[in-house]
Amino acid sequence: MWFAYMKGMTDLWTRLEGAPLTAGFELKRLLGDDGKRVYYLTNRSGPEGETAVIAAVPQHSEQAEEQLRRWKLASPLSHPNLIRVFEAGWSEADGVPLAYARMECPDDDLATLLSERCLTLVEADEVLRAAVVALSYLHEQYLAHGAVEPGNILAVGETIKLSIHDVSSPHGDKTLQQDIRNLGFTLYQLLTQHNDRQLSELHSVAEPFASIIDGAMRKGWSLARIAAVLEQPELREEEPAPESMGDAGVPLLQREEFRRWGMVGLPAGVALLLVILASRHSSAPSKTAQPAPPVAAQAAPVVEARTWNVVANTYGHRKDAERRARAIERRWPQFHARVFPPSGNARTYMVVLGDHLTKQEALRLEKDARAAGIGGSVTAREPAP
Repeated sequence: MWFAYMKGMTDLWTRLEGAPLTAGFELKRLLGDDGKRVYYLTNRSGPEGETAVIAAVPQHSEQAEEQLRRWKLASPLSHPNLIRVFEAGWSEADGVPLAYARMECPDDDLATLLSERCLTLVEADEVLRAAVVALSYLHEQYLAHGAVEPGNILAVGETIKLSIHDVSSPHGDKTLQQDIRNLGFTLYQLLTQHNDRQLSELHSVAEPFASIIDGAMRKGWSLARIAAVLEQPELREEEPAPESMGDAGVPLLQREEFRRWGMVGLPAGVALLLVILASRHSSAPSKTAQPAPPVAAQAAPVVEARTWNVVANTYGHRKDAERRARAIERRWPQFHARVFPPSGNARTYMVVLGDHLTKQEALRLEKDARAAGIGGSVTAREPAP
């Protein structure tokens, strides 16, 4: 019965190859299916010339409405390490009603690579950093990825991205903390080619990855802690104070930080948070009494300092920051995005909008950038002197 059903679906997908979709583009070439969705190359590119793919589910499928709801939930998301959804809706091809989404076309996925070999430590580091910032972006908006696994970690050109098919509000076993546990298990799979959740081969994994896997799967580590250990492996030996857990299984303090500051989860984000806090503290009026000026003295005209800018994103690597700055410049040239290099002890590359702004100008630019839908953790700030 199941075999006959799957053969019938395969025949249907083959028949639809080359058919026009009533939404206004063509199902150009059948790429295959993953058991839930079918994929076609399409003749309409993304807004920045990206190669696009159509993912589709037949309307009669039990998953069609739920899948479309998730695609639409993912449509407004904008992050360099998440697959972009350009549009989603109901349509028809050759008389067959479909739920569809037009999205970025990945070049490969890690499940394919994993069938051939393990990741190198350098590759694992790059993949883990990309996954941490992507998940932090989702969790900041109280969304769970829902399916962190090798097959859903994709390569688009030189960029690592997570799929978006299963993004949803946390529910059941689709919690924010479960995303982190799944990330730890995925890292274990990528480094060992083993699938046992007992982690029988964990002893063979190099540090800091062994500690990160153990922390994510067994100790309830947050994304921020994983990121911190990536930057400073010696932190893996320190036991953090117990955190209060929320209803979705993520530390309440971490959720509040994500919502308030838009942290991307890298220590760069933590460093930026400290810079912002320090600058805000230093700009607050002092409570220490000051001697009154002489009565005859005339106050000098107040000239507002032009020392502010707006931080759009933070990254641990220059190439990621430069890629994001170029993307913003192409789509929103009015914001004049550029990369701000690390200073002092910071290890973060910041993508900033504008420069030499007054505080009021920076706050207006922050508001305009958020309204334009740039995404990320857009924050007006005054750099520390």
